[in-house]
Amino acid sequence: MSEKLSTVILKVDLQCVACTKKIKKTLCKLRDREGIRSVIYDEKNNSVTISGPFDPRKLIKKICCKACKVIKDIQLWPVEPPNSRAPPPPRAHRPEEKKPDPGRPPPRNRNRPPEPPAPEPPPSARTPPPQAPRTEQRVATRTSTA
Repeated sequence: MSEKLSTVILKVDLQCVACTKKIKKTLCKLRDREGIRSVIYDEKNNSVTISGPFDPRKLIKKICCKACKVIKDIQLWPVEPPNSRAPPPPRAHRPEEKKPDPGRPPPRNRNRPPEPPAPEPPPSARTPPPQAPRTEQRVATRTSTA
């Protein structure tokens, strides 16, 4: 059985003692569980190279959960090309469109059921009887200040 070796490169500030401690602690915990074979700390380039027969996306997700604040950049090596499907070739022959049968009702939308007809309100509830306009009488009162 051949194991596919994966390589992940992390950009971390290795000059910072707290950042170095955090990334080392995280990788030590994940080393046995995830199948990490080698970890190389490059203080000159501020990078950590991780390699082994692991799922790189799964490992990246776990490292980001544990030490996301100290990681500046993550790279997969070799860079995987994105999954791009070629569009299907155009059809040389188009089937004829089906014409609806005149004796048959049109097909209904299968995504939702047909709406039931709304019940008709009773005659008394259709229109309210007209009402006489209300008039209010206001009495103006003035208080004089002298």
